[in-house]
Amino acid sequence: MKITSISIRNILGARRIDIAPARPITLFAGFNGAAKSSIQEAVRMAFTGETLRVNLKKFYPTLVTEGAKAGTVSVATDIGEASFSLPAGTNAMTGDLSLGLPEALPYVLNAQGFARLTDDERRTFLFSLTDCGVTEDRLRTMLLEAKCDAVFVEETLPLLKSITGFPAAAKFATVKVTEARGAWREVTGETYGSKKAEGWQAEKPEVDAEAIAQAEAKRDACEKQVHTTQEIIGSLKAKAEAYESETRERAAARELGEKVPRLFSQLMADRQTLAEVQQQVDALKAKAGSGPRVGLEHDLARGIEYALDALEGTKTESLVEICAQLQPSFDRYVDKYGLPSSTGDDEARAKLAEFTKALEMATNAQTNTERSLRSAEIAREKAAQPSSSEQVTQADINVAQESLELHLAEYREADENYITLQQQKTKADEADDKSTRAAKHHTAVLEWGKLAEQLGPEGVPAQLLAKALRPINSALRKSAMDTNWPQATIHTDMTITGDSRAYSLLCESEKWRIDAMLAEAIASISGLGILILDRVDVLDAKSRVALLLWLAKRANDGAINTALLFATLKQPALGMPEQIACEWVHEGELADVDQIAELFPAISDQIANSNSYRNAA
Repeated sequence: MKITSISIRNILGARRIDIAPARPITLFAGFNGAAKSSIQEAVRMAFTGETLRVNLKKFYPTLVTEGAKAGTVSVATDIGEASFSLPAGTNAMTGDLSLGLPEALPYVLNAQGFARLTDDERRTFLFSLTDCGVTEDRLRTMLLEAKCDAVFVEETLPLLKSITGFPAAAKFATVKVTEARGAWREVTGETYGSKKAEGWQAEKPEVDAEAIAQAEAKRDACEKQVHTTQEIIGSLKAKAEAYESETRERAAARELGEKVPRLFSQLMADRQTLAEVQQQVDALKAKAGSGPRVGLEHDLARGIEYALDALEGTKTESLVEICAQLQPSFDRYVDKYGLPSSTGDDEARAKLAEFTKALEMATNAQTNTERSLRSAEIAREKAAQPSSSEQVTQADINVAQESLELHLAEYREADENYITLQQQKTKADEADDKSTRAAKHHTAVLEWGKLAEQLGPEGVPAQLLAKALRPINSALRKSAMDTNWPQATIHTDMTITGDSRAYSLLCESEKWRIDAMLAEAIASISGLGILILDRVDVLDAKSRVALLLWLAKRANDGAINTALLFATLKQPALGMPEQIACEWVHEGELADVDQIAELFPAISDQIANSNSYRNAA
């Protein structure tokens, strides 16, 4: 990326700044309060929307230059334009910049940004910066080569979709260690300790498998004997009940069979009565006749009877023929009704209904007696047959019941003995299971611990980080050689040192130089080619010259496309190398350096006298 122009209006102290950098490096110099930092902050606003001096949007109006109503900054680059407006706080991007800002951009716009990151943030950024390109298969291989459990590795890999997932994965594994310790404690009821857990065994009672088998066999045999005896008792009770039932039935049959003679006599009497009543009914029917007959049929029959009686004995052929034709019909009538002239005995007809009912009763009595006689004869025959049921007494059942009680007592004793032995076996099995589960949880503690260690900063990330650190530490070594500044180094634990001294222990100018070299390395490795360094004036004259020559060389190498430097100086820096332009900032605007050149002595003599830096350049 290369900045092609910067335009600022009324942002903080920068009232009017317009510049199209013609050289790779531009040094903005001026007195205190000239608006140098305002320019630097405005450029950062355009790219990131970051307002350094206020945190809340409601304070944005305070960032507008006094007396103005609005402020704007626009930074054009070879890949797009970035702008920011106040007090609205609108940040806009065009071109490729609208697709998203490079991840490394904040650390080249603010050289102190990388050193302010946490260890995990530095590690994450460096992995991204150097594009380690670690795949899931590669991570799996590295973890398995470290003897990590394959199942746990697969469970953790989803958290390692990117190289930035190591802290989360390490935390996940650490939580799993805690959970496994808790599970071990829950199983054992004891506080976890690695030495205690190794080979821990639950207290286990002695178990005699042969004794259990024998006890089980004896219990089964006793149980079988109980069932057999219960079946015998059931059979005896069934036989006793059958015998009693048959006895009752035979007694009833015998009693019924004893009625045969009486019933036979009764039947004979019933038959005699029926015959007598039948004779009486027949006689009454003969006396009763048919009675008066009313109707055409009967009137015609009486007419025929009269005609036949009147013509009886006639010799006339025609009359004889007529009588012959009438006689068959008359005979049929007589057969059905009797003679038409016969009316019968009225008293006999009156008694006939009574004797007809008596005949019916005599018939029914005979039928019932015959039925009872047949039943009595059958019962007598049944009573005469021998008994088909076995006689079982209550004494027989009592003997079997006593035998059952004895077998039940033997079964209870055998069952209690078996249960006791089985409970010991169950406790032993539970102890074995507890020991197994405790061992499993202990193994989980060890395996998750190993995995957590490998996922931690000193494990696989350190191996990967060593690869990631090589290019940036190589760039830092080259910068230290070019500038003769302290050797900046990023260690695998993410600490930063200058000549082996911790960053936090360095003086202000040493920290500034370390930050500058880190920012330049990030700009170079990321390919951004942009660098902003404020407060250059923290350096002494010798270090400033070293800075300018170093950046000029990096520009010649193509590593730096645009570098913006800001310093409080008492005069413009004249006689600079051709890669560097100096802009004098005065009262929020850029002054014409050529017009004021005669007011300040040039620094070219200082550069000319720095032979060591010229040689380095």
